[in-house]
Amino acid sequence: MDFFTPYLPIYKNRQANRIAQAFFAWYMGIDLDKKRRFIMRIKLTALICFITCLHIYAAGYGQSITLSVKNASLQLVLDKIEKQSGYNLWVQTELLKKSNKVSLAVKNKPLDAVLKDVFKDQTLSYAIVGKTIVVKNKVEEQNNIFGGPLMVFVNIEGKIVDSKGAPLPGASVKVKGTTKATTANTEGKFSLVADKNDVLLISFVGYKTKEVPLNGQSTLTIQLEESAAELSDFVVVGYGSTKKVNLTGAVSTVSGDVLKDRPISNIAQGLQGVIPNLTITNFSGQPGRTSDLNIRGYESINGGSPLIVIDGVPTTSNSSLYSLNPQDVENITVLKDAASAAIYGGRATFGVILITTKSGKFNSGLNIEFSSNFSDKRLTELPNIVTDPATVMRVKNEGYKAYYGTDLYNQTFMDYANKRSADPSLPPYYIDPADPTKYVYVGSTNWFDELFRKNTPTWDNNLSIRGGTEKVTYNVSAGYLRQEGLFEGNPDVYSRYSLRSKTEFKATSWLKLGNTTQLSRTGYKYPTLWNGPSRGDLFHAIGRIPSFEIVNNPNGSYTANGVLLGYLKDGGRGESQKNDYLTTFEAQTNFFKNSLRVTTNYTFQSVNGNFLDPYIPLEYQYANPNVNIQDGQSGLGQGYNTSKYNVFNVFGEYEKNFGKHNVKAMAGYSQEGYHEDSNSIFRNDLISSNTPNIGLALGNPSYTSTAGEWALRSQFFRVNYAYDNKYLLEVNGRRDGSSRFPVDDRYVFLPSGSIGWRVSEENFFKGLKPAISDFKLRFSYGSLGNQTVSKAGSSDPDYYPYIPLMSSSSKITNILGGNQPPAVYAPGLVSPSLTWERQYTKNWGTDIALMGNKLNISYDYYIRDVKDMLTSSRQLPAVLGTPPPRTNAADLRTRGWELSLNYNNKFNLASSDFKYNFRFVLADNYTVITKFDNPNGNIGEYYVGKRIGEIWGMETEGLFQSDAEVAAHADQSAVDGYYGFHAGDPKYRDLNGDGKINIGKLTLGDHGDLKVIGNREARYTYGISGGFNWKGFDMSFFLQGVAKRDFWLGTSSYFWGTYRAPWEHVYQHQLDNMWSPENPDAYFPRYAAWRTGDIAEWRDLDVVQTRYLQDASYLRLKNLTIGYRLPEKLVKRIGLKSFRFYLSGENIGEINNIKFKVLDPETLGGDGSSSWGTGKSYPFQRSYSAGINVTL
Repeated sequence: MDFFTPYLPIYKNRQANRIAQAFFAWYMGIDLDKKRRFIMRIKLTALICFITCLHIYAAGYGQSITLSVKNASLQLVLDKIEKQSGYNLWVQTELLKKSNKVSLAVKNKPLDAVLKDVFKDQTLSYAIVGKTIVVKNKVEEQNNIFGGPLMVFVNIEGKIVDSKGAPLPGASVKVKGTTKATTANTEGKFSLVADKNDVLLISFVGYKTKEVPLNGQSTLTIQLEESAAELSDFVVVGYGSTKKVNLTGAVSTVSGDVLKDRPISNIAQGLQGVIPNLTITNFSGQPGRTSDLNIRGYESINGGSPLIVIDGVPTTSNSSLYSLNPQDVENITVLKDAASAAIYGGRATFGVILITTKSGKFNSGLNIEFSSNFSDKRLTELPNIVTDPATVMRVKNEGYKAYYGTDLYNQTFMDYANKRSADPSLPPYYIDPADPTKYVYVGSTNWFDELFRKNTPTWDNNLSIRGGTEKVTYNVSAGYLRQEGLFEGNPDVYSRYSLRSKTEFKATSWLKLGNTTQLSRTGYKYPTLWNGPSRGDLFHAIGRIPSFEIVNNPNGSYTANGVLLGYLKDGGRGESQKNDYLTTFEAQTNFFKNSLRVTTNYTFQSVNGNFLDPYIPLEYQYANPNVNIQDGQSGLGQGYNTSKYNVFNVFGEYEKNFGKHNVKAMAGYSQEGYHEDSNSIFRNDLISSNTPNIGLALGNPSYTSTAGEWALRSQFFRVNYAYDNKYLLEVNGRRDGSSRFPVDDRYVFLPSGSIGWRVSEENFFKGLKPAISDFKLRFSYGSLGNQTVSKAGSSDPDYYPYIPLMSSSSKITNILGGNQPPAVYAPGLVSPSLTWERQYTKNWGTDIALMGNKLNISYDYYIRDVKDMLTSSRQLPAVLGTPPPRTNAADLRTRGWELSLNYNNKFNLASSDFKYNFRFVLADNYTVITKFDNPNGNIGEYYVGKRIGEIWGMETEGLFQSDAEVAAHADQSAVDGYYGFHAGDPKYRDLNGDGKINIGKLTLGDHGDLKVIGNREARYTYGISGGFNWKGFDMSFFLQGVAKRDFWLGTSSYFWGTYRAPWEHVYQHQLDNMWSPENPDAYFPRYAAWRTGDIAEWRDLDVVQTRYLQDASYLRLKNLTIGYRLPEKLVKRIGLKSFRFYLSGENIGEINNIKFKVLDPETLGGDGSSSWGTGKSYPFQRSYSAGINVTL
């Protein structure tokens, strides 16, 4: 003991001295008090471990630092050290605000030594924990490990998952109150150093931000909840994004999930009924057929459609929606009012649809997703054809005889028809007694069944590879769609191949480079359906072939009518293709800590299309098998079209907070150029159908060739201001110059503004916050211009409306000097002051969030005025010899409103969250002409006060029940047909009381007994959707409908049947519904053929009337999907991240108010009305599908 006593350590600090002496004595075996020795050994062991760890960490401090700064902020110095050393920096931002300036010059000096120099004159100190530099207040250093409070830093490891347990790669993890942050990797895992009492902030796009107190924990599993708002806090707007709470315009947004797992071939089909006042009209069920898009009602008497913007690039037509794979869509935003759309100026007159595609996320690792869907499609509504020979013969004879006075079929035919009805096994033909070389057919053919298949398959496969490192994000997706059509035997086939890549590269802390490239190829293979000049429209022809006719003769040859179906199989197969290539290069720079951002991008798009239509004549036979009769003529049609589109944008954004003031400004420049041309040629007499080539056709060629181009140059700006997060202001302006107008009228300035008041942020509202979490009022006013001009009497674009154009012909009809010389004709008149149509919109709106954001309500009311629409000027004297020029001379006004309700909630069921949601959207609008030069007040034209879509007609009191009633009623002879009026005919109300039923002069001043009886425009459009997920199970449904719409079916033979002509089919809905003395309550009038579609307008059943006006409202179950996601533990065993399978149905069923449900309500109007009558179009189909979603 005495030997070692002189060597015991002595320190000025008593506590340190005691520790050191105890350690020395224990180590050397000096006998101290046992209890004291035991306690000290525990403390000293911990101290030795701590010192050892420090030595281990210190081994990494040899990192060399080279630095030279003078009077620099501590933040700047530490940032530079962080970049050079590779160590992370952990510091509370508030501490750095009180730090001293640093002047330092070192070269290749160790990290620890540099940090000592940096902090020697600071009130702060540092510590190195793992790979993290922790900065703290020096006061904490004065408390040792056995004394007062000390921050204890630990390494936190965790995993972030969604409500289903699936990882959320790229989720943000931040230590509250500091700049310390990281992101989750591809498995949703993260790691960072923090104090054991810190609070973590976890956020991810589309999910609620969550605060997680550590409370000493070092291992965490954090589950995020989906946000009640569809796109969380931010919404994509023109040239940027903004906080949803700060929106002051009329903007709606939905996630790309509305398109997911649905058996649809394009984006438009999936948006129908999803967003209020976004109307998607699908006139045809033909594969690959485009839809009509409309935002907020009738656009202009010259037409119009919304601007489609994909990843910030404006498109040139709606067809871009069909090249884009629906599975690539991240979210969709619709800009509805002028204030929100004004940033796109003259391209956005009728609204904007912004589509953002999926991107990779930084530090998210590799994520591979595969989805596959197979669907079976079936017909929706078609009229039911009567095929019983005796019944068909009777009805046709009766209709024919009413006009011609004799039966359509002779006695021999009638006898055999009755026999076949009694015994269907009899042959459907016999030799014509009058001509033994011909058959007389007495079949029972349903020609719709012969034309259309019962089932058609569709395959849709998609693969995406997505992820990101610290510097690069990437998303590469590929898709393949194959949809077979309805034609029997040799179906039409639509296909789409798509490839899309989207990358972003952080070149420096202030520069990001990006590229988006899309390649798509769509193709459509189809029977050319060429049936010779006498055949006409396929759907019209198939509706007129008598059910008595059969397809094939006994020897298998085509019959004269069966050859029509032969063209589907053997009459030539055409093919059209479109190749769409688009690439966008973008550079984003930021300065002053991201306060100033500048974006530059350039886009080039090339679209090339072509078609090849070979026409092959076919042969048919009568009874003589040795005589073949040729139908049609061989020929070949061929053509191509190309378009080139260039867009250059540069814009800068500045954002800064000044206390309670937030200012955000954006200004930019844009230039667009578009060029297109198309050429086609047709020649008859193709030498060989096996080698379809124009050079191998002998007929005289006929050519068509068109070309056009336009350019747009624009400057634009937007300023947003918010005070105290309560008072909001936005001002937009855009100056557009269009090549479509004369030089002096080429430019237009389009300003707009909007304001908002977040009432819920006021102090007086605090008492209501538990119930009403957010309440905002909005108002906007703005102007837009329309540069899209169509050719007079056509929907084709007019690129040069201000230039008089001359027409030409290769030869005139007259012979001059023994020849037919070519001719060039004088141009028509154009207005010297042709300029932009203008649109002005006022919008009032409110956004309300209730029950802790579980229920969100938005409502908007708007008035939209379209002024200076192009129309023909007042009629000029005929001696002028040319139509009057078009001038800016018409106005209209649209009023409308829209409502959206979203509800999201959950409850506990069997120890798991049962999450459910519900969405309801409802909208309405109507349009009135406010200016139009119609001095005579012709009701068949536009006039001031006319509602778009109005239907003029007569009010029907019922059907006459006797000839005496006809005689006693007002004289209806002015609207008579071929037969006069008798019992069973419509009885019209004498509205003007003059004792005569007539249409007057069809003017506002004299319209006889006509009045407005309905309107064909859709009113009260709505959508209802909802769903749930629980323990891996999920279900979603979507209903869409129109609550009010009237429609006049006109001369549709699908509705009128043999009332139109004796050649038409006899339909089931006619039988037992024709008036007779024995059936006085029948729906249809007294039966006779040629009562519609043959005589003049406003005669007989062509008189528009209330009795046969159809209620075209409907409610359709658009989609029902049921799915199940396998448990995570199970899928991990097979090397997957997730696996889900589902069953889905599209257009499953509907409430159809069309009388007898003979037509699908969505086929009415547009392409659904061919020149041969409403409904004669490619039928709609229902889809039933199964699919899988796999994540690797």
